[in-house]
Parts: sequence; C-alpha cells; structure tokens
Amino acid sequence: MYSFSLSPSIYLQIISRNIRIIMKTMTDEQKVFIKVEKMIKCYLQKCSKEQEMYNKKKAKFQNDLNNARLLFFNNKIKEQEFRKKLVAIKQKMDKTEEKQNAVQCQLNHCYEKTKKSVLYSIDHLLKYVDRKKDLSKYSILMKYKNIFSKKITFEHLIKFDQDMIKIGFEKIENII
Repeated sequence: MYSFSLSPSIYLQIISRNIRIIMKTMTDEQKVFIKVEKMIKCYLQKCSKEQEMYNKKKAKFQNDLNNARLLFFNNKIKEQEFRKKLVAIKQKMDKTEEKQNAVQCQLNHCYEKTKKSVLYSIDHLLKYVDRKKDLSKYSILMKYKNIFSKKITFEHLIKFDQDMIKIGFEKIENII
C-alpha cells in the first residue's frame, strides 16, 4: 500500500494557489462581502456581550425607526427627509454607552479586520462614483479613505456610518 503525504509547505502552496485563483474570479461585491464577513465574525466572537447589550438598547429606538419607515413607504415623506430622520435616530443611538462600548470593543479586538473591511468598502464605492458628476460623494469617500488609511477612531467610524446614510450609499432596506 502506498501512502502519499504532502509536506506542510507544499500543502500551503497548493491552498494559496487555489485561493488566488478563486479570488481572481470573484466579483468586487463578493470580495467586499468576504472582508465584511470576516470583520463581523471577529466582532461577534470577541464582542458578543457588548453586541447583546447594544441590541437591547437599540430595541428602544425601534418605534421611532418604524414610524419613519411608515412615513416613507406610505409616500408621506421623500427619501431625503427619510434619510434625515434616520440619521437623527442613528445619532441618538450612537450616543448611547452601549453603542460606544460595542464599537470600542470592535476596535480593540478586530482593528485590522475592521480597517481592511472599511477601506475595501470605500474603494469599492469609489468605483461607482463619477468624480465630475458627484464631487460631494467622491470628496467624502476620499476624506474617509485618507483618515482610515492612517488610523480608525471611534468618532470617525461613527461619523462615517452616518455620512454614508446622509449621502445615499446605504440602501434604505439595510439602514439600521
């Protein structure tokens, strides 16, 4: 009986080659999803207590959120006004101690994954922004790309999230 065994270094080379091949065939959206998924997995593993506390606090804002959604979906307010209401609700949520603890935990335990995920997402969004037609969106994305390339802070991460809602990068179905 023959036994074929690969050395660990050969095995790693084969796996690395296969991963490179798979990554080349993936769409940008799939690549962004993978980066975000890694960040979320890290966050949920290392900050589950903080996430649970934040979810409990977030439930207290659900009425305000549902009221804003009803107004929008029943055509009582336009999208821009809806986004303003959402940002106002989000700002209240972001000021809670539970949100601050959750984000700080994420930065303390998943900093590199968060940084890669955010920067990759910004690069992805930049591909779809016409600099000449939409200079304000382009400028905001470049501002955060420069900030996050150096260092991600709690304050910048919260403001980035709010700005993405304001300028319309967040799909309405995904907000909050």
